[in-house]
Amino acid sequence: MYLLYLLYLLYLLCLYRSKAQSIVDLCEDDETVVEINLSNLNTTHVTSRIYDFSHIKRLVVNHNKLKAISTEIQHLTDLELLDISYNVIETFPVEIEELEKLVCLRASNNILLDLPGQFYKLSELEILDFSHNEFESLPIISGNLELLKDLKEWDVGIGCLTKLRHLDVSYNKLTVWPLQIEKLTLMGRLYLSHNQITTMNIECLTGFRHLTVLDMSYNLIEDFPSCLFDLPLQVHLYIYKDL
Repeated sequence: MYLLYLLYLLYLLCLYRSKAQSIVDLCEDDETVVEINLSNLNTTHVTSRIYDFSHIKRLVVNHNKLKAISTEIQHLTDLELLDISYNVIETFPVEIEELEKLVCLRASNNILLDLPGQFYKLSELEILDFSHNEFESLPIISGNLELLKDLKEWDVGIGCLTKLRHLDVSYNKLTVWPLQIEKLTLMGRLYLSHNQITTMNIECLTGFRHLTVLDMSYNLIEDFPSCLFDLPLQVHLYIYKDL
């Protein structure tokens, strides 16, 4: 029985290797390739060969069993989209800071609960999906001299990602309104539903000039500020079934 199990694991390994390597082989034969898709391979790691494609713009590795992102991600300096959704990733390597052109990061359905300060150096990010993770807060890093030098901020947090237009932190374990979120003045869609938030930051709402969706549903808010209902008519407001 044990031998059969080992043979089955070997079969799965060969199957993954065959498919993954075939995909990478095809990419090597096509110098114009801009996307590598290694999704749904049921693997705990991806071939290191993908990091040789420094020119690719999109990397999709969702629906696998990845536990970490390789530090070699730093070589994909032209990357604009990274999709690591539906894995078991807990955090990001500090080398993520090298992805200076990254516009869209989809990281839903992992077990993320922390971020390195270097993450907030991704200044081109416009779309960030952290839904269905384990965040109790969006971390603030204070007094890091390296970050102070690069970002000119003593308290480094989500507010450094000033180009964000879409932020989804729904289905986490947030207990407070995310700090520094008021700095995201380009925010168009903000999803904070299915958390444990008890109060809202009233002041931040006045700065959201481009807001079209605000979802605060399924939290623990007892009293909503009256100014919430003075938001422009184009804002789709969701606050149902709190408590």
